[in-house]
Amino acid sequence: MSPVEAAKLLEVAPDCTPEQIEARFLELRAKLEDKIAKAPTPGLKDKYRATL
Repeated sequence: MSPVEAAKLLEVAPDCTPEQIEARFLELRAKLEDKIAKAPTPGLKDKYRATL
């Protein structure tokens, strides 16, 4: 994966700082972990874990 592709995946500018990248990653990870914790079925939990 190229830096441009990674930036697009994280929805950040390609020229952002490492600190901004890390902050965005942690934000997205927290959202997914919350979804995993609240998922009503084991299958949905597995789907969210695969995304993580």
